[in-house]
Amino acid sequence: VDELPVLIHSSLEKNFSLFRKFRVAMFCAIQTLDQFEKNELTKYLKGVILGCANIFVFGRSSLSDMEVFSAMAGVTEKPEEQKTVSETALSDDSPSLSYSSREMWTQKNMLEGIDIRMNDFQVVTLFTIRDGAPCPPIKVKVSFLKHSDWGVTPTESAMSGEANNTD
Repeated sequence: VDELPVLIHSSLEKNFSLFRKFRVAMFCAIQTLDQFEKNELTKYLKGVILGCANIFVFGRSSLSDMEVFSAMAGVTEKPEEQKTVSETALSDDSPSLSYSSREMWTQKNMLEGIDIRMNDFQVVTLFTIRDGAPCPPIKVKVSFLKHSDWGVTPTESAMSGEANNTD
């Protein structure tokens, strides 16, 4: 379903629930999550959409979307090394020079919003689940189908369309 926010109707939530119940997949496309800010129904459906098992985020996302997807990715603990140098003046009775380092674990965003924003449009960040639990985001590169991939040339498809219009 392309341009989902344009087609939003109150029955759409029932469709999502029914599809989830029977494990039916539906691929919905939107330009930005901001399109869901029109009214209370669309705001509610934004939450439904963000709760889907698989979310494909194409590069060059909007600024507001960057924050949402960075938060969805979660945080992780990463080691951070701190190095110090201590020295005393050479004129002291006992001049000294020492080096030390220590490792601290700090929480960092697993995915920064800018990581999605600066990607090429064909670089997709995939949010998915495995065995019911969220997985870390996966970055993949996609290719779009060309007319030649369909086995029909553009002139053939245009001609068949004209033929269908004359019936």
